[in-house]
Amino acid sequence: MAFAARRMVRGRVAVLMLHRFGEPGNGPGWPTPHQLRALLDYARRHRYRIVSLADLLHDDTPRSSGPAIAFTVDDGYADFAELALPVFQTFDCPVTLFVTTGFLDGTSWFWWDQLEYVLARTERRAFTLTLGHGEETFEWDGAVRRTRTLGRIVARLKTLANAERERAVADIAEACRVDLPGTAPSAYAALRWVDLRNAAGRGVSVGPHSVTHPILSACTDTQADWEIRESWARVRSQVRSAVPVFCYPNGDSLSFGDREVQALQRAGLELGVSSMPGYAASADLSRSAGPARRYTVPRFACPSDLDGFVQIVSGIELFKSRFLALGR
Repeated sequence: MAFAARRMVRGRVAVLMLHRFGEPGNGPGWPTPHQLRALLDYARRHRYRIVSLADLLHDDTPRSSGPAIAFTVDDGYADFAELALPVFQTFDCPVTLFVTTGFLDGTSWFWWDQLEYVLARTERRAFTLTLGHGEETFEWDGAVRRTRTLGRIVARLKTLANAERERAVADIAEACRVDLPGTAPSAYAALRWVDLRNAAGRGVSVGPHSVTHPILSACTDTQADWEIRESWARVRSQVRSAVPVFCYPNGDSLSFGDREVQALQRAGLELGVSSMPGYAASADLSRSAGPARRYTVPRFACPSDLDGFVQIVSGIELFKSRFLALGR
């Protein structure tokens, strides 16, 4: 099945999206070094073409060539250098790292991590939050329900405007009687720029992922333009191998639009990657192609398990979707 499906994805790229990495039992669903090693070993043994996003900008490979894989890692957590980079290097595997520059500069840390920090330390088991014109109560007892409640809160706060979400996080911390540190604690630590520069000399490409990780479509014109332009300038100032590829925060279809695409073009960025699943056609991503596809590059969430990985990179996922479409 996998061999037959590979013919369907000739001339296409499965761009895979990762975020964090952990040791066994550390991190909900984060791939471990052992799991990542199994994925890369499979890709190498089955002779997949593994490319960086920088390669795609000047890739004139014929559409008839075999399927390709591009690995990307978002945000810029320290566990990339500690746990993932040695594995990527073992398999001589290129990877593109998208960094949130304010996070690496230590001026901010991610709001979802702040919420996890608060819920893990509070002695309370419920709180009521005023959102919009109404109130919502969140409650839990035990670690499992706390994790589910955290998921509910994150999903709810994603729908808010950026300033309103910041106020909500501060209100939750106050309601839970937990003081938030000004910088990220070690469990949520960012890469250091010096570590990133060292990684960039060993097969890692680096691109911008905004300054503060807001949902750009919820920003003003000025703020959205600044988040894109300033993050790209900061990456270029720190890393020689910076690539003109932007990763949209959140990355779904509601998180960016024509305004953000135009801002990328003004800033001199040549590709924009989303979190919308799908295969990218190599021919659509080169510099010789038009902008319509180049600024909305789809990406699959990279599974930790080998079966899920094979389903995506082999083209079985495309085979299934076309088969289901025929049955409608």
